This record gives sequence, C-alpha cells and structure tokens, in this order.
Amino acid sequence: MYELFSISSSSGSTPIHVSNDPLPAIAGRFSGANAIVDARFADMLRDVAPSLIAITADELHKSLDSIPVILKACRDGGLTRDGRIVAIGGGIIQDIASFVASVYMRGVQWDYVPTTLLAMVDSCIGGKSSINVGPYKNLAGTFHPPASIVVAPDLVSTLSPSQIASGLCEASKICYAKDVESFQHYLTLHAAFKAGDPDALPQLISHSLACKKWFIEIDEFDRAERLLLNFAHSFGHAIESATNFEVEHGVAVGVGMLAALSYSETFHPALGEIDEIALLERHVLEILATLPRLPRQLDQVEQEKFTYYFANDKKHTQTAFRPVLLTASGRLERRPIARDAKAEQAIWHGFDVARNQLRKVVDGAKVHVS
Repeated sequence: MYELFSISSSSGSTPIHVSNDPLPAIAGRFSGANAIVDARFADMLRDVAPSLIAITADELHKSLDSIPVILKACRDGGLTRDGRIVAIGGGIIQDIASFVASVYMRGVQWDYVPTTLLAMVDSCIGGKSSINVGPYKNLAGTFHPPASIVVAPDLVSTLSPSQIASGLCEASKICYAKDVESFQHYLTLHAAFKAGDPDALPQLISHSLACKKWFIEIDEFDRAERLLLNFAHSFGHAIESATNFEVEHGVAVGVGMLAALSYSETFHPALGEIDEIALLERHVLEILATLPRLPRQLDQVEQEKFTYYFANDKKHTQTAFRPVLLTASGRLERRPIARDAKAEQAIWHGFDVARNQLRKVVDGAKVHVS
C-alpha cells in the first residue's frame, strides 16, 4: 500500500492510499470499526468486520427513511462517540455512511474503501453526503470528510460495463472542468487503459482525483469554483429520477454532458467548432456506446417527468435555473436561466438531442459489429 497524496480541509488532512490487497485484507486494517458495507461483500467481510451493517446499494436505501434504522444498528453494534465507521462500497454506501457518521452522536470519524470506479475517481474525496428525500434526489446532506481513503484499483475488473462507464464519464467531466491540459492528459491515460496498459488505470484514478483535489481545496464548501463540477448534473439527476434510477448516476451524467452541450448551443451556436468540445462529445459518446440498453432506457423518459425533476434540482433558485453550461470559449460557467415554459422546452430539447445522438451511435456500433 502506498499514499497518493492528502486532501486538506477545515477538518484536517485526509490521506489517500492505493492498495493491491484483497478486500478482506484491506477491511482488516480497520479492525474495531463498525462497518457499513455493500450487501454484495457482506459474506466475505463478516470474519474481519464483526460489527457489520449490510445495505443493498440502491437509491431506495440511500434515503432519509433508511437513516434511523442504520443509526439504531450502529448503536446496537456498540458504536460510541470515540469509535469510528468504515464504509466499504460504491457512492451510495459512501453517501449513507458519511451522512450517518456526521449525525451519529453529533459526529464520529469514518474511513472509506471505494469499490466502484466512480467512487474511486470522484466521490471518495470531497466530504459531501447526499441523501434522497422521497422523490427528490440528494435533497439532504452534510460535509463530513473521511479520516482516510483506501483505493483498490484491482476491484475495477469485477465491475459491469455500466459501472465502468459511470466512472469514466465522471472522470472525463472532472478533468474537462479543470482545464484543457488536464482533459488532454486524461484522454491519453484512457487510451492506454483501453489498450490494456496495466499501469494506466491507477494513473487515471490518480489524475482524476488530483484534478478534483484542486477544486476541493480552493472551494471546500461549494460556493464558487467547485460548483463547476456540477456540470451535467441537473440534467443527470432528472434522467435518474425520470427512469426510476434505472440509469446509473455516472451514466446519467454522461448523457447530461451531451444534453448540456446541446443546450449551450442555444446561447453559443458556434460551440461545435471548438476542438476541445468536439473531443469531449466524441469521448462521451464512445463511452456510452458500450451500453446497448441505454437508448431504450432513455426512451422511457417523458417530457413532463423530466421537466419536473429538472426544475426541482436543489441547485436552482426560486426564480432561475442554475445549470452549469459552456461559455462561448468552451469553458464552464453557472448560468442563471429564468424559469419559464420557453426555458423548459429548450432544456427538454437539449436532452432529446442527446438521446437521439446516442441512439445513432449505438445503432451504428451494432451495424459495425454485425
């Protein structure tokens, strides 16, 4: 195990380690902690984590209704104020564990072992928890960074194509948001990863986290620069909710990037002529084209539901939508849009263009394979 770097925050410093050990061996490093784990790993971890709370990692369980049950389980498991929680799982388990750790007895320490690519490249750092309340995505949450993070890149080989696509979409978004050079370096690492270079994935994870580290340390509490990482998320959250969370978060963000690109052209018609934007669009389509069921999932999205969920995204104000869109130069900005029927129709059109783009690419891939 070796340390990549540390993330500085108002609550202290969080070291990020990389380990090639099996998951039980990593979990064994946190003996004595109360473990909140993805139920898929429960059987292999019970011997090393006696005080184990197994949770089905889906959006239904990442809800405010589930939190009291988990808090009681922590108490029944003997967790005291000077104890700690270790979370083992993807972003949903992270959100639950972070929220629980932040409110249990007014706050206990926690550590995190991410098991999905999305969590490894993105959500494991930053300290945010996001909990669903009824039909509203991520309406409740706190800032409560983990005391330490252990990333195990070997776990990526166990993931589904959709989970890998989710992670790559988020990594590409983070690196694009940082600057042109960071995005270009990400594309180089991605090409090496696709080509089978065994060193490329750890480097890609490290690069994505280093880019996000810049945003976190300059704007820990989401008041300025870090808000740019919400690029595509207003669209993405609406897609997740409108498909009853059938589309995974990172994949929805990927589609959301295409939708945001299309919608941004409403304000800047010449965006398509910028090389960097063309690269981003092609890259996202390439990632999403590996998911042949995605166009059918997106076809379920109805305009009324999509518009409703987009309008209720927590980032908006009472009078304006506040999506992150592209500037005329191809960089990102939060753009206030007056809430009216015209804007809603244009936003829906952006999504509709994106899903039609994706359908053509997936259909083309099928033809090529046959």
